[in-house]
Amino acid sequence: MTQKIIVSIFDKKANIYQAISIVRTELEAIRSFSDLVNDSSDKRNFYNIYPDDYELYQLGFFDEETGILGSFDEETGILKSSKKLIITGTQCVLIK
Repeated sequence: MTQKIIVSIFDKKANIYQAISIVRTELEAIRSFSDLVNDSSDKRNFYNIYPDDYELYQLGFFDEETGILGSFDEETGILKSSKKLIITGTQCVLIK
């Protein structure tokens, strides 16, 4: 698979997107985000303390063979500027 997805965590309180991550699948992104939100071993883990403040978004894709970065329309698959909500921090706590 040469096309990977670009994701970022949105902090609703700070109103900013954090550094992007590139993952193979949406399920891989959900697993990583869920692990982060549900990690209570660090008492300073704000994702765990305030899960309602965070949302994971798919921002687009990265093609490893062509080097193309882009975003797409969910319904048509046509490139465009958009983002897609994958899962919220609250939902991660619920599926723990």
